Amino acid sequence: MTNRPKSIVSIGTMSNLVVPSELAYAGALQKLIQSARDLHIQIDLATFYSEEPIELHNFVDTVTYRFMIEDGEPFLAYEVSTHHGGVYREVAYTGEEIRSWSVGVNLNENREELCDRAKRVRYTLGIGIGG
Repeated sequence: MTNRPKSIVSIGTMSNLVVPSELAYAGALQKLIQSARDLHIQIDLATFYSEEPIELHNFVDTVTYRFMIEDGEPFLAYEVSTHHGGVYREVAYTGEEIRSWSVGVNLNENREELCDRAKRVRYTLGIGIGG
C-alpha cells in the first residue's frame, strides 16, 4: 500500500504544455493532458516524474498521479477529480489505456466491482474510499 499523495498547489494551465516527443512517457502524458484539459492546474515537466503519489490541485480540482511498473510494464496511473466528477486511468507510456473508469458512485454498478476499483486506486495512488 502506498503513502498518501504529496499535495502541491499548482495553478495554471496544462492545455498549452508542449510534450517533447522524445520523452519516454509522452503518450501517457498527452492522455493526462486530454483528461485534465479544462482544469487550471499546471504541470512542470522538470519535476513531473514521480514514483510516489503526487496530488496537484488548485483548491477545487485535483490531478493525482504516479508512475509505476507492474509485471515489467511501465505506466502512468492518474485520477482527475473535479466538482463534476472525474476519471481514473492507467496508461502505458505509448498512450494506450490499460484501465479506465469514471470516478464516483453509480448506484447501478456492482458493489464488488466498486470495491475492487477503490482498492486499485488506493494501491496505485494512496487514495480512495476511506482515504
